[in-house]
Amino acid sequence: MRIFVIALAGLLIVSCQRGDVATSVSPPVVPATAQPASDPPLEIKVIAEDYRYDGLPATLTIGTQLSLRNEGAEPHELVLLRVSANTRIEAFVQLSQEDMLAQSEMVGVLVASPRRTADETITIEEVGLYVVVCFIPVGTESEHVHEHQPSASADIEQVQHYSVGMYASFSVG
Repeated sequence: MRIFVIALAGLLIVSCQRGDVATSVSPPVVPATAQPASDPPLEIKVIAEDYRYDGLPATLTIGTQLSLRNEGAEPHELVLLRVSANTRIEAFVQLSQEDMLAQSEMVGVLVASPRRTADETITIEEVGLYVVVCFIPVGTESEHVHEHQPSASADIEQVQHYSVGMYASFSVG
């Protein structure tokens, strides 16, 4: 027995000197509930100028957030409407405000006074075709912008911003 212990001790000493004894470090344990870090949502800063939108790409992804900055002299809004996939945009924007609202789903509204940014954002949550319009009548002053309701029928005597070119469209796929 004594020879066996001495032989075993000698074997261990020789093994340690040659570096044969494995020294391993266990990899860190990651809990099963850990998720990989996700990218922050993409934010598109739409710029409203008098009678047009800038900065809005033709395609977006689900989760994109829209914000509105008004660089124009008049108040502007971004009314986001989801329309059917076969909608012809040029024909759609020739409709009255009431008909546009009846033939679409209103997703959200952002309003900004001149040289201001809207307080909120809109997050795109569904695949589809979208139209952005401004229903504010031409000549509206900032102090009266909150009197305007996008869901109300517009006075036919008033020309609205979308009818002079303030609209855009994009798809989400």
